[in-house]
Amino acid sequence: MKLGFILLFTAAALNLALIFVIRAFPKKALVLTAFAGYLLALLFTVGIIGRVPGTRGVNFHLPLPFLEALMRGSYDRFTNRSLLNMLAFIPFGFLLPLVLSAVRPDHKLTWIQYVLIGFCFSLVIESCQYLFQVGDFELDDLVKNTMGTAIGAYLSLRMFPEGLPD
Repeated sequence: MKLGFILLFTAAALNLALIFVIRAFPKKALVLTAFAGYLLALLFTVGIIGRVPGTRGVNFHLPLPFLEALMRGSYDRFTNRSLLNMLAFIPFGFLLPLVLSAVRPDHKLTWIQYVLIGFCFSLVIESCQYLFQVGDFELDDLVKNTMGTAIGAYLSLRMFPEGLPD
């Protein structure tokens, strides 16, 4: 339980640090480097890079216990894991609009389009975990990852409504 809180606190702190650094130094090179580093770290964390194949499964449970626990104010190992999944995708949602504005400044997407991109990206990750036998395909992870993307995209679009400054 202690480790779960430490990981949760660390993930939240890293998210806040990323947001504050990008807010203070909104430079194209910094955003692109942060996004590339984030993607590598995420793919390593979920096992697509660097894990020996060996597990495969499918879990079609929706995250209803997680939502119920949040409503009750009850935090357990499952809740920590669920929050970590959401926190892991906030940087994706936050950086994606900035990366697209750096690469294509004339091309604007809506918040829901970024959320759909996050859903598709999460679907690819969950599918790869199953196909490469490095984890389970979990429907609840797909939902929580998409929720994290939605939060990150919302923050990014609010902080940088016009994209990255020139």
